[in-house]
Amino acid sequence: MSMLSSPNDADKVSQVVSEARPEFEDVPIRDFAPSLVERDAKQRLREP
Repeated sequence: MSMLSSPNDADKVSQVVSEARPEFEDVPIRDFAPSLVERDAKQRLREP
């Protein structure tokens, strides 16, 4: 079962990931950037 219940949920996730990504553009070890973006996006999605 997908965690996303509607297309709007997918749009929200996409938006949040796009917002989180720039915060990690200057990370010296780029291998970790996707994991950091994912963690940050998940935290933002949990916020009310």
